[in-house]
Amino acid sequence: MQPASKGTTREPGSHPTQKKESPQHGTIGQDSKQNYKKQFGVIDAKGEARSSLKNMKQGKRSVTEYWNEFRLVASQAELDDSTGGELLLGGMIAELQNAWGNSSEEY
Repeated sequence: MQPASKGTTREPGSHPTQKKESPQHGTIGQDSKQNYKKQFGVIDAKGEARSSLKNMKQGKRSVTEYWNEFRLVASQAELDDSTGGELLLGGMIAELQNAWGNSSEEY
């Protein structure tokens, strides 16, 4: 270790303002969302679940696969039935959305 200014020490070849690595916590002084989630969990589970549902799409999955994932995430989002139905239908492929639209049943 080489002496730095005012009695502090630093690694040879390191810049005086360079942050040290901590094996348990990543870069010292880093307030990243990722590290916070690892240590304390999700900040807003309900909000993240709602956001996930808004972006969820059926894609090439079967309706059953899509429904199963949707249902798991929706249980954390605390949605009313109408909102849940709109999000579920909105993520389905267009062919199913059109078929549902031709039906007189509510979701």
